[in-house]
Amino acid sequence: MALVTATDIMNQLHIDINDTEEATIQGLLDFATQYVTNIVTNNGTIDNVVAGTNEKLVNTTLSTIVANLYYDRYLLESGGFSIGVQVLMNNLRNIYKGV
Repeated sequence: MALVTATDIMNQLHIDINDTEEATIQGLLDFATQYVTNIVTNNGTIDNVVAGTNEKLVNTTLSTIVANLYYDRYLLESGGFSIGVQVLMNNLRNIYKGV
């Protein structure tokens, strides 16, 4: 299994694949990857997160963050990340830190 890609997420969300949408999703995925890495490891890499947790959980978290940002780009309507994203992030952090 590999880390989720922009194309994987576009297929999950049934977004038409074109250059504009793919660039948007890739940008959101890059942000989500950096966000997860910073929250979970402080200064590690996404590979460290996967090695210390579970690739399926990491992929689900990344996909969920991208979906949240795609449909609520500035998180204005929701007031922030969804409860689901918060739960996934807490689980990743706790598993990584051995809590």
